[in-house]
Amino acid sequence: MEVFLGAAMGSLGALISVLLRSDQLEIDASAGRRVHYFEGIMRALIGALAGLLFVLAVKSNVLLGAINRSDKAFTILLAVSIVAGASERLLPNLINQISAILVGNLERTAKQSIVETKGEGPPDDDETRDDGEDEEIVS
Repeated sequence: MEVFLGAAMGSLGALISVLLRSDQLEIDASAGRRVHYFEGIMRALIGALAGLLFVLAVKSNVLLGAINRSDKAFTILLAVSIVAGASERLLPNLINQISAILVGNLERTAKQSIVETKGEGPPDDDETRDDGEDEEIVS
């Protein structure tokens, strides 16, 4: 439920952003209504995606995990979703940050895998050492 409300608040943030900048927006009257409707819908969708992604990032403790421990977590999450929808730079920055975290984890896993396959890692407890002598097992 919080994810959907975050998306709705992100759309609201995008709408607020457009309304606050309406005097600065360049509108081409010859482009027709469809182009302007499409542009408005796309802005609202991008705001919704920003709010949705931000809520998911907070809920998974990727970003601002301290919000989850707050008594007012739901209210803070909705307010920050509005900001996420209104900010045009937040969504690309958030995507880049999540990508960097994921790529960093993948690189560490790959390096760890290479070390283990080369035999440079610590030996397991059940591995036997071959020192050239056969040991006799007495039962």
